Amino acid sequence: MNQPLELVVVLGTAREGNQSSKVVPGIVDAAAGRDWKVTTIEVADQPQSSTDREAGDQAFRSQLRDADAFVLVVPEYNHSFPGELKILLDRQQGEFAHKPVGLVGVSAGGTGGVRALSSLLPVLYTLRAVSVLPQVLISKVRETADVFSVERHAKQLEAMLGELEFYAEPLKAARP
Repeated sequence: MNQPLELVVVLGTAREGNQSSKVVPGIVDAAAGRDWKVTTIEVADQPQSSTDREAGDQAFRSQLRDADAFVLVVPEYNHSFPGELKILLDRQQGEFAHKPVGLVGVSAGGTGGVRALSSLLPVLYTLRAVSVLPQVLISKVRETADVFSVERHAKQLEAMLGELEFYAEPLKAARP
């Protein structure tokens, strides 16, 4: 790659005391280890009272527009993803189009957030985002402080980041 990949990691919950936030540093470290430029966005910092596409500040939109790829950290609440993440995605004006998106599912139970990720896929397709595999599925998140010390999670993360890298450059070149 000529320039570092610009990755935006989105923490998809505004719930206080959430367990998903402890996943983000491991993703940021792994991506930075690939010499990528990494920005972290929390949905909690975005307006939640409106799905108006004009809501949110221009700096936020610029971060999304400049991104070459995304990782969405998605907790599973009641078999789906958080409403505040849906609000953020509904306000998009093409910022996710033709960009690869890696998904990290997080759950307190044994599913690893797979149901939340499955319900999120149609939204990403509508945004014309390119969802990559493998997904990272983190189950029983409360049971470990460093989720990426678990070999399975670390391998899934590295494979997902590899796929993001594989798709990011050709998609960037193809975007208008």
